[in-house]
Amino acid sequence: MSEDLRIKKTKLAIRTTFLELLAKKPLKKITVSEIIQTAQINRGTFYVHYLDKYDLLEKIEVEVGAEFSEALQNINSTSLKDNWEHGDSFSHMLPILDYVEQNKSLFKLMAENKLGNSWFDKIVSQYFQKLFPSNQPDDVWSKYKEDVLKASIIATANRWILGGCLEDKEDLAAWMTETEQLILFEHS
Repeated sequence: MSEDLRIKKTKLAIRTTFLELLAKKPLKKITVSEIIQTAQINRGTFYVHYLDKYDLLEKIEVEVGAEFSEALQNINSTSLKDNWEHGDSFSHMLPILDYVEQNKSLFKLMAENKLGNSWFDKIVSQYFQKLFPSNQPDDVWSKYKEDVLKASIIATANRWILGGCLEDKEDLAAWMTETEQLILFEHS
């Protein structure tokens, strides 16, 4: 069942307000009173949706994780292989960069360590397991490759966001893919 438009608008106002406050000060200094005053809602409305500011943060991370997963749904190892064979080696990176760019403020908070990134790490991990399924679950090198790829994507996204997203997405995606191919195919 779809959520009522008023509820969506209220949650968006709360989320936006919370992220704006988080950009200005640490979580421990943000109060529910400050959130509700800035979002122009009453206390009861806040507590209908969230237990406290920590619950709000957790739900934001879950929502963003679900949105990000959805953005990556159409990518699979077959489409990646087809893309590489047809000279399009980087289009699988574009949905990641598109999502990061569309959610700059959120990713800036992550890059500045004001917001956790465990959800991003988990989704990138699932993404690579989907793209490069391991036939041998005990293959230690596959696990190293996955860890290096996750760290590379997260570090690259952080640098891109903190630098103001100045580099062209296609150029960055191509560079990320070159790095990915070195990691994936240089050690067996």
